[in-house]
Amino acid sequence: MPLRTPPLDVWDTELVGVQPTGVVTFMFTDVEESTRLWAEDSDAMSSSLRVHDEVLRRVIDAHGGYVFTTAGDAFCVAFARASAAIECAQEAQASRRRPTSKPRPLPPQMGERSRCG
Repeated sequence: MPLRTPPLDVWDTELVGVQPTGVVTFMFTDVEESTRLWAEDSDAMSSSLRVHDEVLRRVIDAHGGYVFTTAGDAFCVAFARASAAIECAQEAQASRRRPTSKPRPLPPQMGERSRCG
């Protein structure tokens, strides 16, 4: 029996923060070079990662993602729609480049990778 896809508005309102079922798309994120940066300046990394986590959780929630685990600076997230995972990854990356009144989420020499599948 083929999977029936509900209208877009159902995904956007009913599945926000709810564990998706059926065919899902996973997004995995990781901060590059974080081990080295923790060793160089743990206070700055602690502050940066607090902001990073706030921003990433806000973006994940906005796209209906479900965080099923975290490990250090990495997030593992499930989405009901592949397009939502991709849009989330793109917005998370773009949020690093926006000016903010808070400390910069990640030092400029640091990157964050997001993989969807």
